[in-house]
Amino acid sequence: MLWHDAFLEQAKSDWKTYEAIQRLSLDTCQILHYLQMATEKLGKAMLLAEGIDIIKLRTSHKAFTRFLHLVARKPGVQNYLRMSARQLRAYIQNLLPLAAEFDLFVPK
Repeated sequence: MLWHDAFLEQAKSDWKTYEAIQRLSLDTCQILHYLQMATEKLGKAMLLAEGIDIIKLRTSHKAFTRFLHLVARKPGVQNYLRMSARQLRAYIQNLLPLAAEFDLFVPK
């Protein structure tokens, strides 16, 4: 298994946990924790698939915004979402401030 596959599998697992704890009505901090972990690992999986060195990603939690920048340029994503390139870029541009805040939701 390659690193990007491992991160993608962990992102899926974190997402399932996020969905499960939402139904349990746990504290918001717990819900956000698993959402942050899922988005971080999803971002790292894509960045690794794009050729980013694992060493650069190991010490950073800030992968989601980088992920969104990559997604904005993917024709497959545009087609899947049935958006034009311009629409997808505008949509992602609107998400970036929230994603940047989300990248900061890490333990200190």
